[in-house]
Amino acid sequence: MSQLRDRLAEINRSHRWIVAADVAAAATETVGTLRGDGAGEIFVVSATEGVGELPSAVPVFYTRTSGETIMGAMRAYLASIAEPSPRLLAAVDDFDPVGNALAITPPFHTASSAAGRAVYGGRRPEWAKLEDKTVVAPIWDAAGIARAPSAVVSLADAAAAAAALGGPLGTVWVADNTEGWHGGGDYTRWIRNPGDVTAALDWFEDRAVRVRVMPFLDGIPCSIHGYVASDGIAAFRPVEMVVLRRRATSRSSSTAGPAPSGIPPPWCATRCAAPRDRSPRSSPTPWATAGLFPSTVCARRRGSSPPSSTPASAPG
Repeated sequence: MSQLRDRLAEINRSHRWIVAADVAAAATETVGTLRGDGAGEIFVVSATEGVGELPSAVPVFYTRTSGETIMGAMRAYLASIAEPSPRLLAAVDDFDPVGNALAITPPFHTASSAAGRAVYGGRRPEWAKLEDKTVVAPIWDAAGIARAPSAVVSLADAAAAAAALGGPLGTVWVADNTEGWHGGGDYTRWIRNPGDVTAALDWFEDRAVRVRVMPFLDGIPCSIHGYVASDGIAAFRPVEMVVLRRRATSRSSSTAGPAPSGIPPPWCATRCAAPRDRSPRSSPTPWATAGLFPSTVCARRRGSSPPSSTPASAPG
């Protein structure tokens, strides 16, 4: 790990950097890391200040983009750095007249440039396609991971799918990526009664072609991340998500991810190492098609099993 950290520090101090973050407060830690590694000059590009400590002693350019929802605001910001305004380009050129600065961008930025400079370590478009919530079931199935039943259907078939899959607490519908990637529960609806069906269909009509329908699962939803390396996958500790329910509307929730409140149960793996599998497949897994090639997914520790039901409300 120390060798990796030394290598990253060498890269950081070899360049001038543009740090792109939708709110400037989110860039503070990155700016601190770059400074600690002896990086060259740093320039921050954000939509707004945000909440929290702001980067100090570095220039900050505000695009002042906004949106009616969290997703709308983030998309507007990403568009503003993918297709920068003349004012932003002029500011970047003043900061970096030679044109060799590198840009560090938010996770969902898939363009090869930002604010007129090359992106370092960006997300490939084919990777971003896996963010579509209607394609997750084949990933679980290919990895042999138990999951709740679900159906990906057209809007015309959504009500019938809900009738077939619904339990005592109804169903949860989430949109495809017709309008692009989404999160925070913005494109998720909790369907509890016929009135919710009508309202949801009206809302999805101009925003999605298909929806994923699954039973509402009562419990503690978690966001689980990992680090994919050439020799295995490290699964990080689950992050519990706070879900604020709206009683008067089918708009299901707003979500936030706080730190976990306890140690994960034994079946939740914290580390899994296995040789990378690059063998030909008759039916490539979705991640293999995208060029990711993980050998396994740490849904459970070897030799033990997860609970028979997954305690998650699937907020989307």
